[in-house]
Amino acid sequence: MEAIPSARDCNLQNTLSEAEQVAQTRAGFASTSVEDLAREARVTTGALYHHFANKMMLFEAGALTRGAMLIANSPDPAGPRRSVARTMRALLNSLAPRADPGGGR
Repeated sequence: MEAIPSARDCNLQNTLSEAEQVAQTRAGFASTSVEDLAREARVTTGALYHHFANKMMLFEAGALTRGAMLIANSPDPAGPRRSVARTMRALLNSLAPRADPGGGR
């Protein structure tokens, strides 16, 4: 059974997700290194790797969070759910071929 993440872990994951969005908006996925992401979040790369195996995993978590926010802020959350899910899958699939061969490490 998996342990329930602590509030501190959840806060750090949110901080990393926000840093991912800022750094990758600035430079793009391919040009953003794990070190850039850690610097933006003001954490060590070890802390980042503790929560995410690589930058693609962090990007996916951030994209899913933003998708969930789109759904939650929709006037009719049941309506856009399929559309947002399809859009998010298409986005992630389009980025996958450009991901670092080593998974961002």
